[in-house]
Amino acid sequence: MTRRARFQRLVRATLRDGGDAGEFSLNWALHDAEDGSVLISGQRPFDKARVFEAVDDVTAEILTYVNEQLDSPLKLTDVPVAETVTPNVDALEQYVTSRMIKELDQNETDYVESLQRAVEIDSQFAEAHAGLGFYHYFRGDTEAAIAALDTALQYDYRLSTESRFNVQINRQATASNQAEALRIAETWTRVEPENEFAFYRLAALQKARSDMLDEAAASYKRVLEINPQAEEAYLSLADLEIQRQNWDAASEYAQAFSELNPEDYAGQIKLAQILAASGRYDEAIATYEQAGYLQSNTIGPPLGIVSVLARRGDFSNALDRIASLQQRRLTDNERLQLLTSQVQVLTLAGRFSDAIARMEEEREVAQRVMQPLLYQLQYRGQLIMMGASAGESIDSVVGQLAALREEMQPPFSSAIHWYEASLFAVLGKKPEYIDAFARSKAFFDMQAGNDVIKPVRLGAEARLHVYEGDNALGLEALRESLRLSEASILNMVSASESYLLRASLYDLMREAGEPRDAVEGLQTIVDAFPGLAVGHLYLAKAYVDLGQWRRAETAIRRAEDLWANADAGLHYLEEIADLRAALDAV
Repeated sequence: MTRRARFQRLVRATLRDGGDAGEFSLNWALHDAEDGSVLISGQRPFDKARVFEAVDDVTAEILTYVNEQLDSPLKLTDVPVAETVTPNVDALEQYVTSRMIKELDQNETDYVESLQRAVEIDSQFAEAHAGLGFYHYFRGDTEAAIAALDTALQYDYRLSTESRFNVQINRQATASNQAEALRIAETWTRVEPENEFAFYRLAALQKARSDMLDEAAASYKRVLEINPQAEEAYLSLADLEIQRQNWDAASEYAQAFSELNPEDYAGQIKLAQILAASGRYDEAIATYEQAGYLQSNTIGPPLGIVSVLARRGDFSNALDRIASLQQRRLTDNERLQLLTSQVQVLTLAGRFSDAIARMEEEREVAQRVMQPLLYQLQYRGQLIMMGASAGESIDSVVGQLAALREEMQPPFSSAIHWYEASLFAVLGKKPEYIDAFARSKAFFDMQAGNDVIKPVRLGAEARLHVYEGDNALGLEALRESLRLSEASILNMVSASESYLLRASLYDLMREAGEPRDAVEGLQTIVDAFPGLAVGHLYLAKAYVDLGQWRRAETAIRRAEDLWANADAGLHYLEEIADLRAALDAV
């Protein structure tokens, strides 16, 4: 109540079993939001067939009381629940069941069966059609997702204003039409200028574009104008400043949240992330420890410490901390979080075979927790790609990728061609990259309106131009990709992936004949992420191209130290051996 103190009244209700089969009791109370006192309360018995009637009766009683206390009645239309959701109680029961399954059991089969039964009972149940749309999208079936969302919009008179705009936005986002989704969100804020959730949704779309971060900040600030108690907006603003690497501003927003919510560890977590990103590692660890004191029953703060240790290259200490966390009793979601952190440390250390073994151990957990599409792309795809780094033959890896692609539906299946291209890029196999990139065109065409993936697409095109011998065109695309990457949302989502992407782009810049610019960019990267061994390797190669042997020696030694326990089959070790031979000769 105190976090929503701008409201004057708060309704709380409890549904209780009435004792006999099919009989229930709705116990409700209207509270004063300032002191929590009960203004009026009641009990409404009903049977299953009259659930809508019960809710409508309680609503009418509350509105009658409120209007009696006001000089002028509220300008509200009390529309019957049956007209805004579904008039069929059996359809509603199936829809509610699906929501419970999704939240509690996470059983995809039972979830979708309940949704399908809901729309079979009531073909105009818009919210259920929207739920099917999201289900199909996360299965990777874009065509079915769009059809379901279109059906929901066909019966949009059954949707609230908020739901209607959300479904429209999601429909465009599903088709990778981010520009249209943005226009719909902007329209929503004009239709409901006092709806904080409209501005939250608009800001989420704006921050996906690195050229609209000022607009995103303005949207979050508008949320605070509408509702000064919406302190979560401060955390969103902090994330936004992390995205554009403005550490001072990010810290101010995180501290503002903590001052308003000193008991909430989220502010300390955010501040620790900022300290780590700005290279203040000891302060970051101390701040994560403070967050742990506020919330001792979560693995968030200790995993934050692991991320700091990994970032500065202290892999042994990071893995020891993970081992201690594995002794706890963890939920499936926590096990997946722990696995993600462990895999990141192991891959940074070049221990891909150990990372693969851990992922295989937790495969069943990942299948239970992850959406099917994300499981295929992020989990299985990552497992296959790591095999190449662990020393598995390229033919075997490509064959496994092809098998995964056959199991997926277009257009997401074409993303696997991009995985192949990425593999050939890392291995420096130019003809194979050119061929795989051509086959991945459907994926990039599908994502043409997706601003999040734009830096990746431009970097891929730049590599194509350089491999085809057009360095000028390649450098032009490279510089634009790097410009967008510097303020990409990836900076906030995954720092290691963001720095790895930029490191590879600077190495391509070196290959395109600009080693000085490459050195400048790579030095910035290894300063910000000292544990990124591949960054030090690329920096050493750039120094060799410039004939700066002593600096190349320092960089290559750092890469060797970070990969001291790497898999013997790690392909980067061959490049290190070649560089070491060249340096020894000099």
